[in-house]
Amino acid sequence: MRLLALLLLSTALWIFPVHAQLWSGIIDPYRAVDWSQAGIPGSIPSRTTICSILNPGATVTQINSALSSCPSGQTVKLNAGTYNLSGTITLTNNVTLRGAGPQKTVLIFSDVSNTCRSPLSQAVCMGRNSGYWDAPANTAMWTAGYAKGASVITVSNNTNMFVGGMLILDQQDDASPTSGLIVAEALSTESGAICRAGRCQQHYGIITNISGTSITISPPLIHPNWQSGRNPGIMWPNSPIHDAGLEDLQINTGASSSGTNISIWHAYHCWLKNVVSIELQSNTGGRAHIQIAESMGNTIRDSYFYGTRNAINLSYGIELSSSQFNLIENNIFEHIVSPIVPGTTSGDVYAYNYSTDHFYSNASWNMPGPVWNHDAGAMLNLHEGNQGTGTVSDNVHGTTPMNTYFRNQWNGRDAGKTQHTHVVEFNTYSRYHNVIGNVMGEAGYHVTYQAIAPLNNNCDKAIFALGFQNFACGSGTQDTQVAETILRWGNYDVVTGVPRWNASEVPSSDAFYPNAVPGSQALPSSFYLSSQPTTWWSTPWGTPPWPPVGPDVTGGNVTSGNGTEATLDGHAYKIPARICYENSAKVNGILEFDASQCYARRGEDIALPSAPVGLTIR
Repeated sequence: MRLLALLLLSTALWIFPVHAQLWSGIIDPYRAVDWSQAGIPGSIPSRTTICSILNPGATVTQINSALSSCPSGQTVKLNAGTYNLSGTITLTNNVTLRGAGPQKTVLIFSDVSNTCRSPLSQAVCMGRNSGYWDAPANTAMWTAGYAKGASVITVSNNTNMFVGGMLILDQQDDASPTSGLIVAEALSTESGAICRAGRCQQHYGIITNISGTSITISPPLIHPNWQSGRNPGIMWPNSPIHDAGLEDLQINTGASSSGTNISIWHAYHCWLKNVVSIELQSNTGGRAHIQIAESMGNTIRDSYFYGTRNAINLSYGIELSSSQFNLIENNIFEHIVSPIVPGTTSGDVYAYNYSTDHFYSNASWNMPGPVWNHDAGAMLNLHEGNQGTGTVSDNVHGTTPMNTYFRNQWNGRDAGKTQHTHVVEFNTYSRYHNVIGNVMGEAGYHVTYQAIAPLNNNCDKAIFALGFQNFACGSGTQDTQVAETILRWGNYDVVTGVPRWNASEVPSSDAFYPNAVPGSQALPSSFYLSSQPTTWWSTPWGTPPWPPVGPDVTGGNVTSGNGTEATLDGHAYKIPARICYENSAKVNGILEFDASQCYARRGEDIALPSAPVGLTIR
């Protein structure tokens, strides 16, 4: 009996790690994950050994040749100048492509190809063509090991699996509306999620050990609702790309026919840093500045994205079509319909990003940002410290439940907008969200705290719009469980005028995923960072306090609207990305962005380079 007790204790500790999470005591463990795992492990590598140096006049073929021949852990350097290119640059494992800075090394693409085999063409491919969700290269059944926290699973076969490979686990969607947590593409206004048909809950894992049909993966399972009755399965690519980097340059496709500027497909532990991406409006279609699909653990940081292919839809900044544990941190988005669009993705962190001018064809219609959850299975993601207009969790391509929103500052709308201007919109089946410590609204404009389906009075001027099927509190299937399952704690809004610490806004008696009323009004500074960032928090124009936003912040310099609450009672300071945006020069309406001019010099940037090895100059 003692051995059995020890075994059970060991299993419990394995499933739920003993170290306390930053959100412990506030969010129930079933409703949150260890977000410190997001992005590449550790810091972005400082690769100081240069294998090749290329100058303006180099072609895509020459750049790709330099990349493919570059030894692991080294860098291909593009000297300052303008590169007029046609085709697609293809990154390779463990190699960095680096410019001299995004205002110095400018890549202008007149035409692009489709090396990544994504739905559309791209200027830069960070990935491999090895069978995607519509025709996966390898599949198997997942026969055991479903508990949240499990890292060992059992599979029906391990053919073509290898240590260091990437697995994508999924299961059948919920078939019909029920109480509790729902993940389903079919229960939507239209289909279109990028996942195996009817299987839009996904977990991504890197294989760390193979013992017959017992496979060890990292990270462990993060979802609370894997079930044997849902026919769990696995698919995996033959050769994912990993540890590739893109740094210190500008990618400009102008009004060309590029579908995306950068495609990240079948990739893990890759990154972008100090990259400027520019797209201009045209009639040639397009989709996103960056599209991430069937990838995990990638980082996009310290970058600037400007422009939209068209002003209606499919004009995204970063589209995370299907992925997990990516880190989108300290970026600026301007003149884009929807800056960050999570699809079938989980465990991601979207943090300290600033967005403005969410450009849309209807001059009255407000597009929330920086983050808009858009596909079935967009869940268990952390939205922290962002500043912009607001957020949406919709039901267009399926249900988007169980995300966390912490210490964001949302003003509710771009200037002059009058429609769709509520701050937080959670549509039908968008249940179990956690909204904690945010600062919301425009004083003198927002006059209603919440519009809960079916009542939609003053919906456009509400802080919360909960449980409506269609945007702007329109008709369609309505869901009262959205409001009943949301956790709200310590938020400040311009309608109430004080932080709200109401036990009635905590779903402590929910039948499926209850959350106890927190025992304290104390909030941690972050849900994923153990301390103030050292690599990008300071700016030449000042260093904001840490944390910059929340009910415990005083003396803040962000204002929103007019009247008594316009100062937001001092609960918000401008984040570094916003400070950079407001203090940097523009040319033709586009920011002259360079992270080295906006943020403190970063440790991984200042190491002296080693002598070039085997370089060629073209």
